Amino acid sequence: MVGGEIVLTADQYGSGSFVQILGGSALPILGLVIGGSLGSGNVSHIDKVTAQEVIDLVNTTFTDMVASASTSNQVILTTVATGDTATIQVNSTFTTATGIGFPNTISQGSDADYMDAIRFEVSNPGAWGNSVAIRTIAWQQEIRAEVANTDTEIEVSSVRGMAIGDVFYVYDPSFTSKRFVGVITSINVAERKISVLPMVGDLFGIIPSGSPIVSSSQHHLNTTSMEELIDGQTSLTIRSSFGLRVGARVIITDGNQIVDVAVTSIEDTVINFAPVSLTTPLLSGSNVVSQEFKLQILEKGQIVETHDYLSMEEESEDYFGIRLGGDTNGSLYVNATDLYASPDDYWRKLPLPVFTQSMKYGLDGATPTDDDIIGDLSDPKTGLYLFDSLFDVNFIAAPGITTVTVQSEFSAFCEKKGTIMFIADAPKWADQATEIYNYRMFDLNLDSSQTALYYPWVVVRNPSVGNTRMAIPPSGHIAGEYAATAATRGVHVAPANVPMRGVVDLMHEVTDGEQDILNPVGVNCIRRFPGEGIRIWGTRTLFSVPDGRHYVPVRRLLNFIKESVRRGNRWAVFQPNNERLWGLITDVNTEFLHSLWDRGMLYPSSDESRAHFVKCDEETNPLSERKAGRVNCELGVNPPLPAEFAVFRIGLWDGGSSIQEEVSRRG
Repeated sequence: MVGGEIVLTADQYGSGSFVQILGGSALPILGLVIGGSLGSGNVSHIDKVTAQEVIDLVNTTFTDMVASASTSNQVILTTVATGDTATIQVNSTFTTATGIGFPNTISQGSDADYMDAIRFEVSNPGAWGNSVAIRTIAWQQEIRAEVANTDTEIEVSSVRGMAIGDVFYVYDPSFTSKRFVGVITSINVAERKISVLPMVGDLFGIIPSGSPIVSSSQHHLNTTSMEELIDGQTSLTIRSSFGLRVGARVIITDGNQIVDVAVTSIEDTVINFAPVSLTTPLLSGSNVVSQEFKLQILEKGQIVETHDYLSMEEESEDYFGIRLGGDTNGSLYVNATDLYASPDDYWRKLPLPVFTQSMKYGLDGATPTDDDIIGDLSDPKTGLYLFDSLFDVNFIAAPGITTVTVQSEFSAFCEKKGTIMFIADAPKWADQATEIYNYRMFDLNLDSSQTALYYPWVVVRNPSVGNTRMAIPPSGHIAGEYAATAATRGVHVAPANVPMRGVVDLMHEVTDGEQDILNPVGVNCIRRFPGEGIRIWGTRTLFSVPDGRHYVPVRRLLNFIKESVRRGNRWAVFQPNNERLWGLITDVNTEFLHSLWDRGMLYPSSDESRAHFVKCDEETNPLSERKAGRVNCELGVNPPLPAEFAVFRIGLWDGGSSIQEEVSRRG
């Protein structure tokens, strides 16, 4: 009892425990009420923990190990670290651990069979990465007769794709660790046979007929030598060096023995390298082949990237660590890291052929809160404030994030920046016109010319599940139309009355009557019209004053001019502040505004004198301003709205610049 009242508890622990009171006349006396209570915790039943619960907990909680399920549904723990220094142990105090398959022993890592490993990670965190896969297969065939590692000739199902110098793997599909590794020294196309050196691998095993023979090899260079190669030699003349890169790993073989070299320099058809070690010379006409490999990146089963001629050699300009890692990474999907373990035979210095290996263990983590999205302005900046350090940001959106707190903060940020627009989504729950009207007027009660609100959510085909649809926030499509309209027609053109490509339906069909209610309060509707498709049918900002800035194209035009003027006048800082400078500033800005008028971006197109003006003289630069180190210029533009000027007052000084915006009528 607690405080004289009865407390009921379940006799089991975990989120699956449950206590429920159905009723009875004695409840008030006992201090009990009708209702049910669920247990808490991170497993459903503490005495019946499932393998999947353990897997989920490990992958959510730990960063130094990953968990997966075995074929018998036991948990397999694997360290992220590799090599013989990696260890892992489960304290098996509870019977549950043993029941799931955890031994109470320390498991030690090993470097056995750890040859030139590459660690691939998707470029960004999240569950999306689980749909990414890699593939290194250059070709795959089958052997036509069983193979031993002492064999020097192999009959194959086809020689298509094969090349002299290819490093190949032959393995038993029923026992994949039993495999041989070799190099092709010649190809008999007519008989579908390949000649190889004695292979490295399972010394006593036999690979059965029908087993795969695969390779990941590519070759920048595949030629022959023009002279004998002897012990200690540091250069070799070859038939052609076309395609060869400095730093490449090259194998040289006459079919009887093999040597590998790292090319240190190339002089016409002569390659240079460190002294070779040979028991007998390699004859002229030996195969000279560089070793590279291909990597394909797949997303949802479709090839999205192909990276050819990657090298495992750090000295090569094709080194995968340069092309797929660090600041030079040429992949949008993966980062590659060299684990640096080297095999005994350098001619095997290629990654194993990988058919299709999917990434694993990607998690989206906890749902971000409003504070996570807004972030922190102090260093290190996070969330929204990361946009502070970016250039050329014209508009931003937070797709699907429709809390008043976030949208208000994004709007305030854009107002403060002065040249960025915020594309806001209507809440998904607002699927009726009255709901979005009330949300706009009483919840999102903003007065901002830098914010535009769009309604309703749109329906598209689900890219992950065939023949299904999904509702998504419209801001992504709207942002695309902002960019497309600006690129093809100009920022002064309204991104409206255009079809929304990829949209197949709407969550709510807006009527003419609803449009008449929503448009005046700044809600831009997305509508369907017979024979015309689904179109953006609004171009208002959330600005209450009808001075032109309540239209998206006017707001975007003014933002464009402000940013252009800011950048285009930096040259004037530190110049002598006199009549000559004022004249130069006037000429530069007049020319800029003339170019806008000439492209139809200012009104009226028939009279340039009414479309813009520039004033930079003694009146805008009195002695007090000049002593303060400032030069001031006043620009006026007339957007495509009659009789109104938007005036920019520009101040430049060695500490920075300022641009003030106002709207005034001028004749």
